[in-house]
Amino acid sequence: MTVDDRWHVGSVTKSMTATLLAVLEDDGLLAADAPLPDVEMADGWRACTLRHLLTHTAGAPADLPPRCRNVWPDTPEALVAERRRVVAGVLAAAPESPCGERFAYSNVGYTVAGHIAETVAAAPCETLLRDRVFAPLALRSAGFGAPRGERPGMEPVGHRVLFRRRFPVDPFETRADNTPLMAPASAVHMSVGDLARYGAAHVAGELGADPVLLAAPSWRRLHAPFRDGYARGWIRSPKDWDGLDVIWHNGSNTLWYAFLALLPARNMAVALVTNDGAVQRAEAAFSTPGPRARRGHRRRGAPRRPRVTDRAAGTARPRAVGRNGRSAGAGGGRGWRPINPLAQAPGNPPTPAAPLGAQPDRSSSPRRSTAQTRFATATPAAGSALGGTGTAATSSGTAAGDRPRGRGVAGAAAS
Repeated sequence: MTVDDRWHVGSVTKSMTATLLAVLEDDGLLAADAPLPDVEMADGWRACTLRHLLTHTAGAPADLPPRCRNVWPDTPEALVAERRRVVAGVLAAAPESPCGERFAYSNVGYTVAGHIAETVAAAPCETLLRDRVFAPLALRSAGFGAPRGERPGMEPVGHRVLFRRRFPVDPFETRADNTPLMAPASAVHMSVGDLARYGAAHVAGELGADPVLLAAPSWRRLHAPFRDGYARGWIRSPKDWDGLDVIWHNGSNTLWYAFLALLPARNMAVALVTNDGAVQRAEAAFSTPGPRARRGHRRRGAPRRPRVTDRAAGTARPRAVGRNGRSAGAGGGRGWRPINPLAQAPGNPPTPAAPLGAQPDRSSSPRRSTAQTRFATATPAAGSALGGTGTAATSSGTAAGDRPRGRGVAGAAAS
């Protein structure tokens, strides 16, 4: 693998859609607290706002109906039309709960929000993300759907888990992703360096340090939690990273897994990705339990971890996972915290904290190769708000010929 390979980031896409809507709000095309614009809806949706959709408090269903899973329109125009039809069907029925009253993680809510963006801006949501978010932030590797090169074998592929074994899912042989109807909720791919660059833009905006794309107040509104710690496409966890506030999100389409964390107090963003669809295994590798989580209970009154990973057939609730791979308390609570992959001795280069280093999976076929990529670090150039992406990375275990069949882990940090 190389640091230029692209990875599916799953529900981290939600923060990108929320960022796009903040750009359109600054343009005066919509307002987060106004009624939903230009869409027909049942009476129960009249009190709903864009903020409710983006914070999972609108009462929208968790996922699109099963009949939508095999809908793959051939053109952008057909995609927008089909998305409008699906959104109209959702809004024709009453919400599952009154708007604003409870948190319920919803890919459908973000699909509706993305369709509102393409309605008010008169362009497909995917085009708007490319032109209004990816291009200004120089995220040149960003795209939609399962990442694939010009021919098979050029980039890693995702892996499906069946009966504790991993099977590569080649995008040249199958669609290898959820329907593009839910692209505003979970369809973006990009390199791990660009994912860190994107996180660094949010850190700069939170700090008000020469922010790009949005004014500092708009960035901070994106990161402000509304209910159960969930903001607009982000989860804000106070004192969860060695006593520091962390703003984060993760995602998986069941074939890949991604985790992005912002540490404003350290002026740092950390991105971790893997093409292993074993979500719980990835969460165990990318997190470490706090002392209360190790004892197997949740602090009284601590919030439960929101549901944040999307799946082709539903959603999964992340849990605090101990080093033995078993659950460490219901929902994780305040005992869970992300790893600090940049923990290091003074003067030493950043190294990943155990147990991040990927080891060959003994449950898979011994003939299948496994790859590992350690951290690529990014430091801003003088006068640059985002900085560049470093290319210092090591890899092992995968030859060019079997690269797409191997699994691996990659990480990047920007500060």
